[in-house]
Amino acid sequence: MLAKKEFRQKDYTLLKPVTPWYFLIKRNTKEIEHYNEWPRVDEIFPVNSVSIVTAKDEFVISFDKHNLENRIRQFRNTKFENSFFVEAYGIKNSEYWNFEKARQELLIDKDYNNHFTEVQYRLFDNRFLYYSPIFVARMRFDVMQNMLRENIALLTCRQTALSEWQHAFVSDKVSDDCTISNKTKERTYIFPLYLYPPAETKKKKGLQSMILFEPEAEYGKKGKKPNIAPKVFEQLEKSYKKKPTPEQIMYYCYAVLCSNIFREKYTEFLKIDFPRIPFTTDYTLFQQLAKLGEELGELHLLKHKSLNHPTTKYFGKGDSDKIEKPMYDEEAKRVYINEARYFDNISSEVWNYQVGGYQPMEKYLKDRKGRQMDDPGHYCKMATALAKTIEVQNEIDKLFSKAESKVIEMN
Repeated sequence: MLAKKEFRQKDYTLLKPVTPWYFLIKRNTKEIEHYNEWPRVDEIFPVNSVSIVTAKDEFVISFDKHNLENRIRQFRNTKFENSFFVEAYGIKNSEYWNFEKARQELLIDKDYNNHFTEVQYRLFDNRFLYYSPIFVARMRFDVMQNMLRENIALLTCRQTALSEWQHAFVSDKVSDDCTISNKTKERTYIFPLYLYPPAETKKKKGLQSMILFEPEAEYGKKGKKPNIAPKVFEQLEKSYKKKPTPEQIMYYCYAVLCSNIFREKYTEFLKIDFPRIPFTTDYTLFQQLAKLGEELGELHLLKHKSLNHPTTKYFGKGDSDKIEKPMYDEEAKRVYINEARYFDNISSEVWNYQVGGYQPMEKYLKDRKGRQMDDPGHYCKMATALAKTIEVQNEIDKLFSKAESKVIEMN
């Protein structure tokens, strides 16, 4: 095909790839090259990893903890044949996992009942997880053990496939690899704010169990330390004449990542590597953005006090709360879960709001199609949180351009 095509120089554009990315397509980055001088999030929060992969979601993750406990008890019960789990949950032997070994390890695990925890499975969608190396293919335990205790973490992606960048969220739990997106390349990375004394994965008679060490002196009286590079503290303190708190640093970063101006202006760079953060030299602006980032964090964890009075309510007649065919009525501003039941006062901006590869308001319902709407209050809070998110992002945009006009030079 190429041999038959006539070469005409006017049909082509001369590219001159430059360091550090050597783009092989035309990209207009000349005016924003200063972006590459800012620290990446993995340089700010050095302990991080891609999130967990179970390879057995249907079995080890559940909407209901009681159901998950029953599954584990069944797996320990030798009266149940392996074929039962193949048919019910689709799990089967593989090169790296087999029934006999897994069932033997679970039977001798005296602490088997202590591995249940919550997981941030998708956006605004926490479920229950049996967090054990017996079942979870990629535990990421060295990082995730910090999320088994009180903590908060930044979530983002290293690379993205979508044309727009909106790949940032927060979590206070263990997170799944597809929390932010399930698109190719868009894997969810987690950056905990605090680190706890490390735990050990100890092998004993073929069984892997998790043993926590005693708190070490470096973790302080509270038994934890911030996961923030010392040089970040040093340079911020030098610039501000006071040391910001770990929370202020994380929430400042979150505010920047949620700025629409930042996302649009630096999209070309954001799509190919971890995002970089411009720390403003203006301490007042730093505080203001950190405060807005904290508000976003509380909204996205559904902990903001305003969510106690949601702007959306659940209505409808009929006896069924079954989620049958979710549908949005833009004119009426309603989200129907079936012909009779609906949520009101949901704007098109909220319904269409994107985070990563998902449309949260739609995704939450689609993942529960065929199930009962057992917690309509949660969905009302989601809608309210996203409506307020749009407002807060507008406030962040008013400050971001000022913040990036003069940035601390991180050596």
